[in-house]
Amino acid sequence: MHQDYRERGLVVLGFSSDDFFQEDNDEGDAAEVCFEKYDVTFPVMATSAVRGSDANPVFKGLGRSRGLPKVEL
Repeated sequence: MHQDYRERGLVVLGFSSDDFFQEDNDEGDAAEVCFEKYDVTFPVMATSAVRGSDANPVFKGLGRSRGLPKVEL
């Protein structure tokens, strides 16, 4: 999507988070997975929380509008 529409102004941002226990805890390791394993070409933000009181402000806003991300156990 990023590659197809970036020339038309679409900006795709990636967010790394370990809130669902599938990402690497280390920011450098997460970046390596994104850029080397998946060949990501869009910006990836620093690792941050996506749920709870310390959630990244972007996800807090999304949560208020659509419901917070939840972990199913």
